[in-house]
Amino acid sequence: MSLLVRRSGRLSTLQREDCSGLHGGGALGPWDRFAHRSANLLVGNDARAAVLEMTLQGGVLQAQQELLAAICGADMGAELDGERVPLWRPFRLPAGSLLSLGYAVQGCRSYLAVAGGLDGARGEAALQAGDVLDAGTPTLPSRRLLQAWGRRDGRHAAPGYVSTYIRPVYAALPTLRFIRGREAEGLTDESMRSFCTGSFKVAMESGRIGCLLEGAKLTLQAGASDAPSAPVAGSLAGSTVATGGELIGSPGSGGEATSSATLGGDAGDPGTLLLPASGQPCLLMTSGPVAEGYARIGRVISADLPLAAQVKPGSYMRFEEVSPAEAQMLQLLQQLDLRFLQAGLKMWVQDYAK
Repeated sequence: MSLLVRRSGRLSTLQREDCSGLHGGGALGPWDRFAHRSANLLVGNDARAAVLEMTLQGGVLQAQQELLAAICGADMGAELDGERVPLWRPFRLPAGSLLSLGYAVQGCRSYLAVAGGLDGARGEAALQAGDVLDAGTPTLPSRRLLQAWGRRDGRHAAPGYVSTYIRPVYAALPTLRFIRGREAEGLTDESMRSFCTGSFKVAMESGRIGCLLEGAKLTLQAGASDAPSAPVAGSLAGSTVATGGELIGSPGSGGEATSSATLGGDAGDPGTLLLPASGQPCLLMTSGPVAEGYARIGRVISADLPLAAQVKPGSYMRFEEVSPAEAQMLQLLQQLDLRFLQAGLKMWVQDYAK
């Protein structure tokens, strides 16, 4: 065993990007894919490997063996045996050490990756005190890095890190860029203006699949849609669906190459903006089937989904329309950032582990 859960936190689950789901159980996948992938790359894992996603509050974990780890995403004041652990860079967990994370002071979700990836008996279910997380076999460069680390100075945090130039800026009131869906043409002009100029609060009832939003009521023109009258909360609160994975450097993935006449992909793609009969939009953050009939008024671009992932319930977000071409360009730039990060870390590890 590798990590013993001493305290589980508010909601801590294992999440990875995989079309089949974690352990075949239909995992939802990480909300902040940039933080998830960055944490994995920092410890030498495949970018889609399973990590620990902690929402609002982290827990206390005890290392049962020496581990290479990294934390990305929300700042939860992580401490290793009482000393602060920097975010967005790899660090060493000595055997027997305690890693403690508190409430999120900036952002909402934090991601802990361990070299070799994590696995646990609960699959994607919320962790509880006493659970054990097993680490897989680290890559050879990761093992060499740990060995060199111990020989040199024994420091916990490594010099390598994710530059602030490529990290998402987790704002208190983020502006999320979106492209229109074909059913947005059915919105009244006033509703579209309200959507693009107003602020929407993330409802406290939001579940693991996405955000229920509260704000100006959006209205469809008569006959524009046959949206069901049942609240969409039944689909977004607590359900489990299969996650859709996306490889780094896959230009077509993410659904950005769409036109305003058609919203590519299924209604359950991450970033899809749904409008039920209540007139309050819903933002999906994971992949999977949802009830049919909701108007798909647009999709938040994949480059901005990390910003949405870090908005706490009760906080607000805004929306700004962009063209499909701009959305695709922003997605490609973010993928290039991750590719450069991966290449830079590889060179740093080779040099450090000499």
